[in-house]
Amino acid sequence: MSSQESTYYFWVEDPPEKSWLSLVQLRPPLALCTIDSRAIVIAGQPHVEIPLSQVDHCRPFLTISVKPPPYVTLEWMGGYRRGLIPVNVLRPWDDFAIRDEVCDLCEVIQALREGRTPQVEPNPYHRELKRRKRETEIQRRDWQSQVSPVVYYREDHPPPTSGQVLKGLLIFLVGVVICVIILASLFGGFHVEF
Repeated sequence: MSSQESTYYFWVEDPPEKSWLSLVQLRPPLALCTIDSRAIVIAGQPHVEIPLSQVDHCRPFLTISVKPPPYVTLEWMGGYRRGLIPVNVLRPWDDFAIRDEVCDLCEVIQALREGRTPQVEPNPYHRELKRRKRETEIQRRDWQSQVSPVVYYREDHPPPTSGQVLKGLLIFLVGVVICVIILASLFGGFHVEF
């Protein structure tokens, strides 16, 4: 398949418009970003389609802190601008693990704008597994580019069972009781005799 026919997939954060909901949301939802020789499409809210021929700049910002995480700024005809924060598809909530995705996103856009074939794996899951030298895991499941990283993450990291939650709560409560007894005995609140 030539670069003109390939579609490159990235998962990006899709922060909601400024509202009360954006203030209470811990992590924004994710949106699929597809890039081919024709356009960059972000299937989020709102849906954005940017013709590749209209892209003026694609700039990576590789910060060394978590806030803000590394991101890409796209500028296109008409003075429009949008920041994109790609996610690591194997660890979707890890802002430290996205620098490579930022660089790959810019490489794909620049290469396609210049008529070159990007030296980037189109499938984000294969790309990250190869980056981590875990190619054998590619055969483990059918890694589909269009499936959200959250789906795969939840398959590999199921939520705790109610028994596990109760066990954790019990351990916590016993710890609190022990701390209260120790503090009370240190400060003379009451005496415990065994």
